[in-house]
Amino acid sequence: MGVDVLLDELERLDVRLSTRGGRLVCNAPPGVLTDELRGRIKRLKPRLVARLQGQLERDDSAPVRVGPLSLSQARILALATLLPEASAASNSPFGFRLTGALDREALDRALQEVVRRHEVFRSCRGPESSLIVHPRVALPLPLYDLRARPEPERSAELRRVVDATIGEPFDLGRPPILRAVLVHVADDEWVLVLVTHVFVFDGRSTPLLLAELGERYADFVAGRDPSVLSPVPRYSDFARRQRQQLTGDVLARQRAFWVAALAGASPLGSLPGSPLGFPPGLGESKALASGPGKTLGCGHVSLSIPDFLTRAVEDLARSSGATLFHTLLTAWMLLLQRHTGQRSLTVGTIVSNRRGVEAERTIGSFANNILLRADFAPGASVRDLLSTVRGAARSALAHLDIPFEGVLAELEPSLRCQPPFRVMFVLHQGAPGDEVGLRLPGLRVELHPVDKHQSPYWLDLVLTQTDGQLRGSLTYGQSQLSREMAEALVERYLVLLKTICRDPEKSVDSLPAHGARPTTPEGAGVSESRPDPPAVSPPVGPVEQAIGRLWSRLLGRELVDRDRSFFDQGGHSLLALAMLRAVEAEQGPLGSDVLALFAERPTITTLARLLASRAHRATEPIMHDSPSTSDSRS
Repeated sequence: MGVDVLLDELERLDVRLSTRGGRLVCNAPPGVLTDELRGRIKRLKPRLVARLQGQLERDDSAPVRVGPLSLSQARILALATLLPEASAASNSPFGFRLTGALDREALDRALQEVVRRHEVFRSCRGPESSLIVHPRVALPLPLYDLRARPEPERSAELRRVVDATIGEPFDLGRPPILRAVLVHVADDEWVLVLVTHVFVFDGRSTPLLLAELGERYADFVAGRDPSVLSPVPRYSDFARRQRQQLTGDVLARQRAFWVAALAGASPLGSLPGSPLGFPPGLGESKALASGPGKTLGCGHVSLSIPDFLTRAVEDLARSSGATLFHTLLTAWMLLLQRHTGQRSLTVGTIVSNRRGVEAERTIGSFANNILLRADFAPGASVRDLLSTVRGAARSALAHLDIPFEGVLAELEPSLRCQPPFRVMFVLHQGAPGDEVGLRLPGLRVELHPVDKHQSPYWLDLVLTQTDGQLRGSLTYGQSQLSREMAEALVERYLVLLKTICRDPEKSVDSLPAHGARPTTPEGAGVSESRPDPPAVSPPVGPVEQAIGRLWSRLLGRELVDRDRSFFDQGGHSLLALAMLRAVEAEQGPLGSDVLALFAERPTITTLARLLASRAHRATEPIMHDSPSTSDSRS
């Protein structure tokens, strides 16, 4: 009998093996370790120690292992079965631009090692709600060489490859549930796209995956053998323990909490027929007529919360005994309430169910959806509402184990064929000092945009705090809102944050009711009803205006702000390169000094000032719009 067969049998018996100082340590439930089983463990002790220390490969003939799905996986699988068209909406994509001498073989081997070490990528859905873990699975790494393509054809093909990679649904019954694609865009420039699925992955798995990939790439480049590393925790162990612990009274108590918490609440966080109270004609709510949640096309609007406002929000949170999450969520719910007029509002969020050091080191699906409810009492102040949201969040987090969708479907049978949320709010805490997360020796690694084109939600506000800065995006259902409406929501959210930080004792009812202005003429935009809209500083002078016209075309925005960052207005690295190439076509090489200063503050004002400061160009004609860049968007 081989090591793998014995280990699988011990796993079924809940016998845990580990090593301590080269010794084999065995923990087992009472009565499980029979004399016969002890003898088999003793005979295979040297090989068991080697396996646990990562020095022994699994047998090629090792059988698949079968265990239970985690509660999170059962929830995700149930939704995927009800809404198969939403499968790609649950993909988790990552894109990176690599500059330098890439070792393709080392990257390929590193990806295979990631799959070998982390069983969750080798797992898949099995029969009767089981989880099957395969002993070996190969991960393809297709290569697309676009170096010979001229622009803008190369950028268009890159977009097509990236969109196809992140938009292809996973078959959750066939591993690996990880996808990788490499695109060669220039002699020393590559784009790497990774995609996985929430069935095996959550937000806090991201730094684990990227760190593992970077470290294994470094090992292979340096000629080190990663097989001597200690094994990582297995997700299947967590799933089995969770199923064993969440039974009987524990399950009954959590279910009773959610039944009481949801009594009388609108589980969908329903929105009025004219979405969010916007005037008719500014975006018809087609999905409301065809069935909620069935249309999945989405768009994205980025936002950046200024440092001064972030500090003000943190001060409000501290003075109220709340967290940054509570305060940002309160502002989001308050914005929705002022649009809809609802006195009871529910918003979904995603929380992690990781407990203990071992779980923090495990790649897997630990997240759970929970619904947070806020009741808007007449005359309540903003600080009162913050206290209500804080209390609701704390109570919900104490009951986060139970599959929330199951309780919701019991209370509202119509939800059995619909996703449980329409509106979401999520706050991520990023790793300090490293927004990219992936480090590959000898290469400069930058983020490459990989926006998803499907979402099961009407509104999904996701913020990330990294090094004290708050940035994020609003994903909106294109059948519910137009881009102009989504941009208006983002602006109003920022204005509302300023308002509540300035006067948290202000009555909620005294704030502008955005949905109460149905008289705005069709096509006039939402600016008529915006409360104190932040001023847009238009470009001034011929040079700024020429740059502004170029930015408008590249960014797809009618108005651009001379003092706002190119990236805060929807730009990304490829668009920035296209824009700078257009400037150089008219003005000549910008030089490293100009580029460095512009990188620190990428605004129209900065670029125009840098151009004007170059004395040898001062008397030449101003920059004209370059038609060659009109299709350079990526």
